[in-house]
Amino acid sequence: MTTTPPMNPVSRALSFVLKGNPSLLVLDYADKGTFSDLWLKGLESYTPEIAGHQVPWNDEHEVVLIVGGPPPAEAFKEMPECLNGINFRDHLTAASWAAAWRLRFPGAKARVVVLASSSYGTVGSIAEALATLFSAHDATGLPLVPGISFLGSPSLEILCESLNADDGEVMEPTPTVLAMLRTTLWYGLTSDRGDHHAVSNVLGALLLSSQVGRGEAHGGRAWAEDYLLALAKACGVFANSDQAEVKNRQGSKCWINPQIQSVVSAAVLIDDMADLWGVFLRNALGFASGADFTGQDRTFRESFVSSPDGKFFDELQGLPARLKAFLGSGDPFIAASDLISGQHKVKKDFVLFLDLRLFPKRGLGRSDQQAMFFSELAEFGLALLNPDRNLPWLDELGQELLRNELGQYDVTVSHQPSNGAGLDLPPEETLLPRLLSLLDPTLPIVIFSSTHHSELTDPFRDYGNIITTFRKPVVTAMTRDWIATLEELHADFVSALEKSAKVMSARSILQSFY
Repeated sequence: MTTTPPMNPVSRALSFVLKGNPSLLVLDYADKGTFSDLWLKGLESYTPEIAGHQVPWNDEHEVVLIVGGPPPAEAFKEMPECLNGINFRDHLTAASWAAAWRLRFPGAKARVVVLASSSYGTVGSIAEALATLFSAHDATGLPLVPGISFLGSPSLEILCESLNADDGEVMEPTPTVLAMLRTTLWYGLTSDRGDHHAVSNVLGALLLSSQVGRGEAHGGRAWAEDYLLALAKACGVFANSDQAEVKNRQGSKCWINPQIQSVVSAAVLIDDMADLWGVFLRNALGFASGADFTGQDRTFRESFVSSPDGKFFDELQGLPARLKAFLGSGDPFIAASDLISGQHKVKKDFVLFLDLRLFPKRGLGRSDQQAMFFSELAEFGLALLNPDRNLPWLDELGQELLRNELGQYDVTVSHQPSNGAGLDLPPEETLLPRLLSLLDPTLPIVIFSSTHHSELTDPFRDYGNIITTFRKPVVTAMTRDWIATLEELHADFVSALEKSAKVMSARSILQSFY
Protein backbone atom coordinates (compact mmCIF):
# COMPACT_ATOMS: atom_id res chain seq x y z
CA MET A 1 0.00 0.00 0.00
CA THR A 2 1.15 3.57 -0.66
CA THR A 3 0.37 6.35 1.73
CA THR A 4 1.22 9.99 2.20
CA PRO A 5 3.08 10.96 5.39
CA PRO A 6 0.20 10.91 7.89
CA MET A 7 -0.61 14.24 9.50
CA ASN A 8 -3.25 13.16 11.97
CA PRO A 9 -4.05 10.08 14.10
CA VAL A 10 -6.91 8.96 11.84
CA SER A 11 -4.68 8.82 8.76
CA ARG A 12 -1.97 7.07 10.74
CA ALA A 13 -4.35 4.44 12.08
CA LEU A 14 -5.95 3.82 8.70
CA SER A 15 -2.57 3.51 7.03
CA PHE A 16 -1.72 0.72 9.45
CA VAL A 17 -5.08 -1.10 9.43
CA LEU A 18 -5.61 -0.96 5.67
CA LYS A 19 -2.07 -1.71 4.56
CA GLY A 20 -3.15 -4.99 2.99
CA ASN A 21 -4.66 -3.28 -0.06
CA PRO A 22 -1.93 -2.48 -2.62
CA SER A 23 -4.23 -0.32 -4.77
CA LEU A 24 -5.35 1.92 -1.91
CA LEU A 25 -3.97 5.44 -1.55
CA VAL A 26 -4.71 7.17 1.76
CA LEU A 27 -4.63 10.97 1.52
CA ASP A 28 -4.82 13.46 4.35
CA TYR A 29 -6.96 16.37 3.14
CA ALA A 30 -5.71 18.58 5.98
CA ASP A 31 -2.17 18.45 4.59
CA LYS A 32 -1.53 21.61 2.53
CA GLY A 33 0.64 19.86 -0.07
CA THR A 34 -1.89 17.07 -0.58
CA PHE A 35 -4.75 19.58 -0.73
CA SER A 36 -2.89 21.61 -3.36
CA ASP A 37 -2.05 18.52 -5.43
CA LEU A 38 -5.65 17.36 -5.42
CA TRP A 39 -6.96 20.68 -6.74
CA LEU A 40 -4.16 21.76 -9.05
CA LYS A 41 -3.00 18.39 -10.39
CA GLY A 42 -5.73 15.89 -9.61
CA LEU A 43 -8.24 17.66 -11.85
CA GLU A 44 -5.88 18.26 -14.79
CA SER A 45 -4.80 14.78 -15.89
CA TYR A 46 -5.91 11.16 -15.90
CA THR A 47 -2.53 10.25 -14.37
CA PRO A 48 -1.72 13.04 -11.89
CA GLU A 49 0.99 12.96 -9.28
CA ILE A 50 -0.57 13.48 -5.87
CA ALA A 51 1.53 13.55 -2.71
CA GLY A 52 4.40 11.93 -4.58
CA HIS A 53 2.32 9.11 -6.06
CA GLN A 54 1.16 8.55 -9.63
CA VAL A 55 -2.60 8.01 -9.52
CA PRO A 56 -4.29 6.32 -12.52
CA TRP A 57 -7.88 7.56 -12.63
CA ASN A 58 -8.73 5.01 -15.31
CA ASP A 59 -7.62 2.01 -13.24
CA GLU A 60 -10.73 0.21 -12.00
CA HIS A 61 -8.73 -1.23 -9.11
CA GLU A 62 -7.50 2.17 -7.86
CA VAL A 63 -9.15 3.40 -4.66
CA VAL A 64 -8.35 6.79 -3.12
CA LEU A 65 -9.36 7.34 0.49
CA ILE A 66 -9.48 11.04 1.42
CA VAL A 67 -9.43 11.53 5.17
CA GLY A 68 -10.96 14.75 6.46
CA GLY A 69 -13.31 17.32 5.00
CA PRO A 70 -12.38 20.97 5.57
CA PRO A 71 -9.37 22.43 3.75
CA PRO A 72 -6.19 23.27 5.68
CA ALA A 73 -6.03 26.79 7.11
CA GLU A 74 -2.52 27.16 5.67
CA ALA A 75 -3.99 27.15 2.16
CA PHE A 76 -5.52 30.59 2.74
CA LYS A 77 -2.76 32.43 4.57
CA GLU A 78 -1.07 33.96 1.53
CA MET A 79 -3.87 36.10 0.15
CA PRO A 80 -4.51 39.82 -0.34
CA GLU A 81 -5.84 41.61 2.71
CA CYS A 82 -9.08 42.46 0.88
CA LEU A 83 -10.03 38.77 0.77
CA ASN A 84 -9.95 38.38 4.54
CA GLY A 85 -13.38 37.49 5.84
CA ILE A 86 -14.49 35.79 2.63
CA ASN A 87 -15.51 32.19 3.22
CA PHE A 88 -13.52 30.03 0.80
CA ARG A 89 -13.51 26.98 3.05
CA ASP A 90 -17.09 25.82 2.41
CA HIS A 91 -16.44 25.78 -1.34
CA LEU A 92 -13.21 23.81 -1.15
CA THR A 93 -14.09 20.86 1.08
CA ALA A 94 -13.24 17.27 0.20
CA ALA A 95 -16.86 16.83 -0.90
CA SER A 96 -16.51 19.70 -3.40
CA TRP A 97 -13.28 18.22 -4.71
CA ALA A 98 -14.91 14.81 -5.20
CA ALA A 99 -17.78 16.41 -7.12
CA ALA A 100 -15.33 18.42 -9.25
CA TRP A 101 -13.33 15.24 -9.95
CA ARG A 102 -16.44 13.42 -11.11
CA LEU A 103 -17.36 16.32 -13.39
CA ARG A 104 -13.86 16.53 -14.87
CA PHE A 105 -13.56 12.78 -15.41
CA PRO A 106 -17.09 11.36 -15.74
CA GLY A 107 -15.74 8.17 -17.32
CA ALA A 108 -12.95 7.53 -14.79
CA LYS A 109 -12.97 3.97 -13.44
CA ALA A 110 -11.18 4.63 -10.15
CA ARG A 111 -13.14 5.08 -6.94
CA VAL A 112 -12.94 7.92 -4.39
CA VAL A 113 -14.00 7.48 -0.77
CA VAL A 114 -14.31 10.59 1.42
CA LEU A 115 -14.08 9.89 5.13
CA ALA A 116 -15.50 12.80 7.13
CA SER A 117 -14.71 12.60 10.84
CA SER A 118 -17.31 13.40 13.48
CA SER A 119 -15.53 16.69 14.22
CA TYR A 120 -16.11 17.71 10.61
CA GLY A 121 -19.59 16.50 9.82
CA THR A 122 -20.86 18.44 6.80
CA VAL A 123 -19.84 22.07 6.84
CA GLY A 124 -22.27 24.36 5.03
CA SER A 125 -25.13 23.66 2.69
CA ILE A 126 -22.83 22.81 -0.24
CA ALA A 127 -21.10 19.91 1.49
CA GLU A 128 -24.41 18.77 2.95
CA ALA A 129 -26.09 18.74 -0.47
CA LEU A 130 -23.17 16.89 -2.03
CA ALA A 131 -23.08 14.33 0.77
CA THR A 132 -26.76 13.64 0.12
CA LEU A 133 -26.10 13.11 -3.59
CA PHE A 134 -23.13 10.83 -2.93
CA SER A 135 -25.20 8.68 -0.56
CA ALA A 136 -28.27 8.43 -2.82
CA HIS A 137 -29.20 5.45 -5.02
CA ASP A 138 -31.34 5.17 -8.11
CA ALA A 139 -34.43 2.99 -8.55
CA THR A 140 -32.28 -0.08 -9.30
CA GLY A 141 -30.24 0.34 -6.12
CA LEU A 142 -27.08 1.60 -7.87
CA PRO A 143 -25.27 4.70 -6.54
CA LEU A 144 -26.62 7.91 -8.02
CA VAL A 145 -23.04 9.23 -8.31
CA PRO A 146 -20.98 6.15 -9.21
CA GLY A 147 -17.38 6.05 -8.13
CA ILE A 148 -17.76 8.24 -5.03
CA SER A 149 -18.61 7.24 -1.47
CA PHE A 150 -19.12 9.73 1.37
CA LEU A 151 -18.80 8.32 4.88
CA GLY A 152 -19.39 10.26 8.08
CA SER A 153 -17.68 8.63 11.08
CA PRO A 154 -18.32 5.03 9.97
CA SER A 155 -17.35 1.94 11.90
CA LEU A 156 -14.18 0.22 10.72
CA GLU A 157 -16.33 -2.61 9.36
CA ILE A 158 -18.40 -0.25 7.21
CA LEU A 159 -15.28 1.56 6.02
CA CYS A 160 -13.61 -1.67 4.97
CA GLU A 161 -16.76 -2.80 3.19
CA SER A 162 -16.85 0.48 1.28
CA LEU A 163 -13.17 0.30 0.34
CA ASN A 164 -13.43 -3.31 -0.78
CA ALA A 165 -16.82 -3.03 -2.44
CA ASP A 166 -16.91 -4.72 -5.82
CA ASP A 167 -19.65 -3.06 -7.81
CA GLY A 168 -18.09 -4.09 -11.09
CA GLU A 169 -16.95 -1.50 -13.56
CA VAL A 170 -17.73 2.03 -12.40
CA MET A 171 -20.46 3.40 -14.65
CA GLU A 172 -20.44 6.93 -16.02
CA PRO A 173 -22.92 9.27 -14.29
CA THR A 174 -25.98 10.20 -16.31
CA PRO A 175 -26.19 13.73 -17.79
CA THR A 176 -28.89 14.54 -15.24
CA VAL A 177 -26.63 13.58 -12.33
CA LEU A 178 -23.71 15.56 -13.75
CA ALA A 179 -26.00 18.57 -14.13
CA MET A 180 -27.05 18.21 -10.48
CA LEU A 181 -23.42 18.19 -9.34
CA ARG A 182 -22.57 21.16 -11.54
CA THR A 183 -25.56 23.17 -10.38
CA THR A 184 -24.84 22.47 -6.71
CA LEU A 185 -21.24 23.66 -7.00
CA TRP A 186 -22.00 26.67 -9.19
CA TYR A 187 -24.96 27.86 -7.14
CA GLY A 188 -22.78 27.75 -4.05
CA LEU A 189 -20.20 29.97 -5.76
CA THR A 190 -22.62 32.53 -7.18
CA SER A 191 -25.22 32.87 -4.43
CA ASP A 192 -25.20 35.42 -1.59
CA ARG A 193 -24.29 38.39 -3.80
CA GLY A 194 -25.74 40.74 -1.22
CA ASP A 195 -22.92 39.87 1.18
CA HIS A 196 -19.84 42.02 0.62
CA HIS A 197 -17.67 39.22 1.99
CA ALA A 198 -18.88 36.52 -0.39
CA VAL A 199 -17.07 34.42 -2.97
CA SER A 200 -19.59 35.55 -5.60
CA ASN A 201 -18.29 39.11 -5.27
CA VAL A 202 -14.72 38.13 -6.16
CA LEU A 203 -15.40 35.33 -8.63
CA GLY A 204 -15.61 37.73 -11.58
CA ALA A 205 -12.21 39.19 -10.75
CA LEU A 206 -10.67 35.74 -10.45
CA LEU A 207 -12.15 34.57 -13.75
CA LEU A 208 -11.10 37.73 -15.60
CA SER A 209 -7.60 37.60 -14.12
CA SER A 210 -7.24 34.07 -15.45
CA GLN A 211 -7.79 35.40 -18.97
CA VAL A 212 -4.92 37.87 -18.89
CA GLY A 213 -2.46 35.94 -16.71
CA ARG A 214 -1.50 36.68 -13.16
CA GLY A 215 2.09 37.75 -13.90
CA GLU A 216 4.12 38.21 -10.72
CA ALA A 217 1.14 38.96 -8.53
CA HIS A 218 1.47 35.92 -6.28
CA GLY A 219 5.18 35.29 -6.57
CA GLY A 220 4.46 31.81 -7.94
CA ARG A 221 2.55 30.76 -4.81
CA ALA A 222 -0.85 29.09 -5.10
CA TRP A 223 -3.76 30.49 -3.14
CA ALA A 224 -7.55 30.57 -3.18
CA GLU A 225 -7.68 31.94 -6.73
CA ASP A 226 -6.06 28.83 -8.17
CA TYR A 227 -8.27 26.43 -6.25
CA LEU A 228 -11.46 28.32 -7.08
CA LEU A 229 -10.48 28.48 -10.75
CA ALA A 230 -9.98 24.71 -10.74
CA LEU A 231 -13.48 24.37 -9.28
CA ALA A 232 -14.93 26.78 -11.87
CA LYS A 233 -13.20 24.88 -14.64
CA ALA A 234 -14.76 21.64 -13.41
CA CYS A 235 -18.14 23.37 -13.59
CA GLY A 236 -17.52 24.00 -17.28
CA VAL A 237 -16.66 27.71 -17.27
CA PHE A 238 -13.93 27.31 -19.88
CA ALA A 239 -15.63 24.57 -21.88
CA ASN A 240 -15.37 24.72 -25.68
CA SER A 241 -12.95 27.64 -25.70
CA ASP A 242 -9.29 27.13 -26.52
CA GLN A 243 -8.48 30.77 -25.74
CA ALA A 244 -10.51 31.21 -22.59
CA GLU A 245 -7.85 29.93 -20.23
CA VAL A 246 -4.29 31.19 -20.13
CA LYS A 247 -1.95 28.23 -20.42
CA ASN A 248 1.14 30.03 -19.16
CA ARG A 249 0.28 30.72 -15.55
CA GLN A 250 3.12 33.21 -15.20
CA GLY A 251 2.51 34.92 -18.53
CA SER A 252 0.31 37.89 -19.36
CA LYS A 253 -2.10 38.78 -22.13
CA CYS A 254 -2.75 42.42 -22.98
CA TRP A 255 -6.35 43.26 -23.90
CA ILE A 256 -5.65 46.51 -25.76
CA ASN A 257 -3.83 47.20 -29.01
CA PRO A 258 -0.49 49.03 -29.37
CA GLN A 259 -2.12 52.30 -30.43
CA ILE A 260 -4.24 52.53 -27.27
CA GLN A 261 -1.40 51.39 -25.05
CA SER A 262 0.91 54.07 -26.43
CA VAL A 263 -1.56 56.71 -25.21
CA VAL A 264 -2.76 55.04 -22.01
CA SER A 265 0.65 54.77 -20.41
CA ALA A 266 -0.39 54.47 -16.75
CA ALA A 267 -3.36 53.82 -14.49
CA VAL A 268 -4.56 54.52 -10.94
CA LEU A 269 -7.08 52.22 -9.27
CA ILE A 270 -9.30 53.24 -6.35
CA ASP A 271 -11.14 50.12 -5.25
CA ASP A 272 -11.65 48.44 -1.90
CA MET A 273 -10.53 45.23 -3.62
CA ALA A 274 -7.65 46.82 -5.49
CA ASP A 275 -5.30 44.02 -4.44
CA LEU A 276 -7.53 41.61 -6.34
CA TRP A 277 -8.67 43.66 -9.34
CA GLY A 278 -5.20 45.10 -9.83
CA VAL A 279 -4.05 41.70 -11.10
CA PHE A 280 -6.52 41.93 -13.97
CA LEU A 281 -5.88 45.59 -14.78
CA ARG A 282 -2.09 45.38 -14.76
CA ASN A 283 -2.08 42.57 -17.29
CA ALA A 284 -5.04 43.70 -19.39
CA LEU A 285 -3.38 47.11 -19.81
CA GLY A 286 0.02 45.58 -20.59
CA PHE A 287 1.65 46.90 -17.43
CA ALA A 288 2.98 43.55 -16.20
CA SER A 289 6.74 43.09 -15.97
CA GLY A 290 8.44 42.77 -19.31
CA ALA A 291 8.64 44.71 -22.54
CA ASP A 292 5.65 46.59 -23.91
CA PHE A 293 4.63 46.77 -27.54
CA THR A 294 7.41 49.24 -28.31
CA GLY A 295 10.04 46.95 -26.83
CA GLN A 296 10.68 49.24 -23.87
CA ASP A 297 10.97 47.62 -20.48
CA ARG A 298 8.42 48.83 -17.96
CA THR A 299 6.97 47.19 -14.88
CA PHE A 300 3.59 47.53 -13.24
CA ARG A 301 5.31 49.20 -10.28
CA GLU A 302 6.07 52.15 -12.54
CA SER A 303 2.85 52.21 -14.54
CA PHE A 304 0.18 51.21 -12.02
CA VAL A 305 -0.78 52.81 -8.69
CA SER A 306 -3.26 51.56 -6.11
CA SER A 307 -3.57 51.58 -2.34
CA PRO A 308 -1.00 49.39 -0.53
CA ASP A 309 -2.16 45.95 0.54
CA GLY A 310 -4.50 46.30 3.50
CA LYS A 311 -4.30 50.12 3.53
CA PHE A 312 -7.28 51.02 1.35
CA PHE A 313 -9.48 52.62 4.00
CA ASP A 314 -6.55 54.58 5.41
CA GLU A 315 -5.95 56.00 1.94
CA LEU A 316 -9.65 56.67 1.40
CA GLN A 317 -10.05 58.62 4.63
CA GLY A 318 -7.19 60.90 3.63
CA LEU A 319 -8.50 61.52 0.11
CA PRO A 320 -10.75 64.56 0.82
CA ALA A 321 -7.85 66.38 2.49
CA ARG A 322 -5.54 65.61 -0.44
CA LEU A 323 -8.15 66.85 -2.91
CA LYS A 324 -8.62 70.05 -0.94
CA ALA A 325 -4.86 70.59 -0.90
CA PHE A 326 -4.69 70.08 -4.66
CA LEU A 327 -7.54 72.55 -5.15
CA GLY A 328 -5.59 75.14 -3.21
CA SER A 329 -2.45 74.57 -5.28
CA GLY A 330 -3.98 76.02 -8.43
CA ASP A 331 -2.58 73.18 -10.54
CA PRO A 332 -5.10 72.27 -13.29
CA PHE A 333 -3.92 68.65 -13.70
CA ILE A 334 -4.27 66.20 -10.86
CA ALA A 335 -1.42 63.72 -10.17
CA ALA A 336 -1.46 60.16 -8.91
CA SER A 337 -0.05 61.30 -5.56
CA ASP A 338 -3.09 63.54 -5.09
CA LEU A 339 -5.26 60.43 -5.13
CA ILE A 340 -3.00 57.81 -3.52
CA SER A 341 -0.47 59.19 -1.04
CA GLY A 342 3.25 58.65 -1.56
CA GLN A 343 5.85 59.20 -4.22
CA HIS A 344 4.89 57.57 -7.51
CA LYS A 345 6.58 57.42 -10.86
CA VAL A 346 3.13 57.89 -12.34
CA LYS A 347 2.57 61.64 -12.49
CA LYS A 348 -0.25 63.34 -14.38
CA ASP A 349 -0.73 61.13 -17.44
CA PHE A 350 -2.95 58.25 -16.34
CA VAL A 351 -6.44 56.79 -16.46
CA LEU A 352 -8.34 56.61 -13.18
CA PHE A 353 -10.30 53.39 -12.60
CA LEU A 354 -12.80 54.15 -9.86
CA ASP A 355 -15.08 51.72 -8.06
CA LEU A 356 -18.41 53.15 -6.90
CA ARG A 357 -19.08 51.04 -3.83
CA LEU A 358 -16.07 51.89 -1.71
CA PHE A 359 -17.67 50.92 1.60
CA PRO A 360 -19.16 47.52 2.50
CA LYS A 361 -22.90 47.44 3.00
CA ARG A 362 -24.09 47.60 6.61
CA GLY A 363 -27.82 47.02 6.35
CA LEU A 364 -29.75 50.29 6.18
CA GLY A 365 -27.26 52.35 8.15
CA ARG A 366 -23.84 53.84 7.47
CA SER A 367 -20.71 53.40 9.47
CA ASP A 368 -19.18 56.39 11.27
CA GLN A 369 -16.20 56.02 8.92
CA GLN A 370 -18.45 56.28 5.88
CA ALA A 371 -20.41 59.22 7.28
CA MET A 372 -17.20 61.11 8.08
CA PHE A 373 -15.80 60.47 4.61
CA PHE A 374 -18.83 61.94 2.84
CA SER A 375 -18.97 64.85 5.26
CA GLU A 376 -15.34 65.77 4.48
CA LEU A 377 -15.88 65.10 0.77
CA ALA A 378 -18.84 67.49 0.81
CA GLU A 379 -16.69 70.13 2.51
CA PHE A 380 -14.18 69.80 -0.33
CA GLY A 381 -17.00 69.92 -2.90
CA LEU A 382 -18.37 73.19 -1.51
CA ALA A 383 -14.89 74.70 -1.76
CA LEU A 384 -14.71 73.45 -5.36
CA LEU A 385 -17.94 75.31 -6.27
CA ASN A 386 -16.10 78.60 -6.39
CA PRO A 387 -17.73 81.18 -8.70
CA ASP A 388 -14.30 82.07 -10.08
CA ARG A 389 -13.57 78.47 -11.14
CA ASN A 390 -14.57 77.11 -14.54
CA LEU A 391 -16.85 74.07 -14.15
CA PRO A 392 -17.50 72.95 -17.74
CA TRP A 393 -20.01 70.17 -17.03
CA LEU A 394 -22.46 72.24 -14.96
CA ASP A 395 -24.54 75.30 -15.73
CA GLU A 396 -25.67 77.66 -12.97
CA LEU A 397 -28.67 75.50 -12.14
CA GLY A 398 -26.51 72.37 -12.04
CA GLN A 399 -24.06 74.08 -9.68
CA GLU A 400 -26.89 75.18 -7.41
CA LEU A 401 -28.33 71.66 -7.31
CA LEU A 402 -24.91 70.23 -6.45
CA ARG A 403 -24.43 72.85 -3.74
CA ASN A 404 -27.75 71.89 -2.19
CA GLU A 405 -26.83 68.21 -2.46
CA LEU A 406 -23.52 68.73 -0.69
CA GLY A 407 -25.27 70.58 2.11
CA GLN A 408 -27.16 67.41 3.01
CA TYR A 409 -24.02 65.56 4.13
CA ASP A 410 -23.71 66.71 7.73
CA VAL A 411 -22.24 64.05 9.99
CA THR A 412 -23.37 65.93 13.10
CA VAL A 413 -27.04 65.62 12.09
CA SER A 414 -27.54 62.09 10.83
CA HIS A 415 -25.83 59.02 9.44
CA GLN A 416 -28.01 59.40 6.35
CA PRO A 417 -28.16 62.33 3.90
CA SER A 418 -31.19 64.43 4.77
CA ASN A 419 -33.90 65.11 2.22
CA GLY A 420 -35.51 67.74 4.38
CA ALA A 421 -35.58 70.26 1.54
CA GLY A 422 -37.35 67.80 -0.75
CA LEU A 423 -34.20 67.33 -2.83
CA ASP A 424 -34.06 64.11 -4.84
CA LEU A 425 -30.40 63.25 -4.24
CA PRO A 426 -28.32 61.17 -6.62
CA PRO A 427 -26.86 58.06 -4.94
CA GLU A 428 -23.97 58.99 -2.68
CA GLU A 429 -21.74 56.49 -4.54
CA THR A 430 -21.75 58.87 -7.52
CA LEU A 431 -20.51 61.92 -5.59
CA LEU A 432 -16.77 61.23 -5.65
CA PRO A 433 -16.47 60.68 -9.44
CA ARG A 434 -18.57 63.77 -10.18
CA LEU A 435 -16.41 65.96 -7.94
CA LEU A 436 -13.21 64.53 -9.44
CA SER A 437 -14.56 65.24 -12.92
CA LEU A 438 -15.21 68.87 -11.97
CA LEU A 439 -11.83 69.16 -10.28
CA ASP A 440 -9.94 67.95 -13.37
CA PRO A 441 -12.15 67.76 -16.49
CA THR A 442 -9.29 66.34 -18.57
CA LEU A 443 -8.72 63.28 -16.38
CA PRO A 444 -10.21 60.12 -17.95
CA ILE A 445 -12.29 58.41 -15.25
CA VAL A 446 -13.45 54.85 -15.97
CA ILE A 447 -16.24 53.74 -13.64
CA PHE A 448 -14.93 50.38 -12.48
CA SER A 449 -17.96 48.87 -10.80
CA SER A 450 -20.27 45.89 -11.13
CA THR A 451 -23.43 47.95 -10.99
CA HIS A 452 -25.94 47.56 -13.80
CA HIS A 453 -28.45 49.98 -12.28
CA SER A 454 -29.22 53.16 -14.18
CA GLU A 455 -29.56 55.24 -11.02
CA LEU A 456 -25.83 54.78 -10.47
CA THR A 457 -24.81 55.68 -14.02
CA ASP A 458 -27.37 58.30 -15.10
CA PRO A 459 -25.80 61.06 -12.92
CA PHE A 460 -22.66 60.84 -15.11
CA ARG A 461 -24.35 61.59 -18.43
CA ASP A 462 -23.33 65.26 -18.52
CA TYR A 463 -19.73 64.63 -17.42
CA GLY A 464 -17.62 64.30 -20.55
CA ASN A 465 -14.59 62.64 -18.96
CA ILE A 466 -16.50 59.97 -17.00
CA ILE A 467 -16.66 56.68 -18.92
CA THR A 468 -19.28 54.07 -18.02
CA THR A 469 -18.72 51.58 -20.84
CA PHE A 470 -17.10 48.80 -18.79
CA ARG A 471 -18.75 46.99 -15.91
CA LYS A 472 -17.28 44.33 -13.71
CA PRO A 473 -18.91 40.97 -14.40
CA VAL A 474 -21.79 39.78 -12.27
CA VAL A 475 -21.30 36.02 -12.36
CA THR A 476 -24.72 34.60 -11.67
CA ALA A 477 -25.78 32.76 -14.83
CA MET A 478 -24.85 29.15 -15.43
CA THR A 479 -21.41 28.54 -16.82
CA ARG A 480 -22.43 28.01 -20.43
CA ASP A 481 -22.92 31.82 -20.65
CA TRP A 482 -19.42 32.74 -19.48
CA ILE A 483 -17.66 32.63 -22.85
CA ALA A 484 -20.20 34.99 -24.42
CA THR A 485 -19.96 37.20 -21.34
CA LEU A 486 -16.17 37.24 -21.63
CA GLU A 487 -16.30 38.39 -25.26
CA GLU A 488 -18.67 41.20 -24.32
CA LEU A 489 -16.47 42.23 -21.40
CA HIS A 490 -13.41 42.33 -23.64
CA ALA A 491 -15.20 44.52 -26.19
CA ASP A 492 -16.49 46.88 -23.49
CA PHE A 493 -13.03 47.13 -21.91
CA VAL A 494 -11.47 48.05 -25.26
CA SER A 495 -14.23 50.61 -25.88
CA ALA A 496 -13.65 52.19 -22.45
CA LEU A 497 -9.92 52.46 -23.13
CA GLU A 498 -10.50 53.91 -26.60
CA LYS A 499 -12.60 56.67 -25.02
CA SER A 500 -9.94 57.12 -22.34
CA ALA A 501 -7.26 57.49 -25.01
CA LYS A 502 -9.23 60.32 -26.65
CA VAL A 503 -9.49 62.16 -23.34
CA MET A 504 -5.79 61.52 -22.68
CA SER A 505 -4.85 62.98 -26.07
CA ALA A 506 -6.81 66.15 -25.31
CA ARG A 507 -5.19 66.30 -21.88
CA SER A 508 -1.71 66.12 -23.43
CA ILE A 509 -2.51 68.97 -25.80
CA LEU A 510 -3.76 71.16 -22.96
CA GLN A 511 -0.71 70.33 -20.84
CA SER A 512 1.53 71.67 -23.59
CA PHE A 513 0.15 75.17 -22.89
CA TYR A 514 1.26 75.10 -19.26
